[in-house]
Parts: sequence; structure tokens; C-alpha cells
Amino acid sequence: MLIHNDDVTTFEFVIRMLQTIFGLSYEIAETIAWRTHVHGIALVCVRPRSEAERLVGKAIFAARMEGFPLVLTCEPEE
Repeated sequence: MLIHNDDVTTFEFVIRMLQTIFGLSYEIAETIAWRTHVHGIALVCVRPRSEAERLVGKAIFAARMEGFPLVLTCEPEE
């Protein structure tokens, strides 16, 4: 799963979402948020496709509920 940078979604939301939906520690979530900000995209985690799609759907739903245009995508492992 990849997270994409935008100019609207806050660091605080991204970190909280990565912790609550993806079960990441604060430190890892913060590192992913910074990588996304600096590089425009970052790897969140690798999961089986069905689980990845479910998690991405939950994350996007949570973002929309807060008014953020956050984008996460599922990409096949290479």
C-alpha cells in the first residue's frame, strides 16, 4: 500500500490514521508521513490484496470524513 502526498491533509491526521487503521507505532507512522511529504509517495505496508484493499478503503473513508483528499493505493508487489 502506498500513501500519496497532498497539500491539504495534515501530518497529525496521517500519523493518527496510520496508527489506528494500520496498527503502526507513532515512530513508524511519523517516519512514513515525513517520507510521503519529502518524496511525494511512501510505502505504508505490504498485505494480501483483499486486506490491503479493505485497509485502503477504511483509510480513505476516514480521510473523507475529516474533509481530507488523502489518497492511498494498492500496488502489486514486484
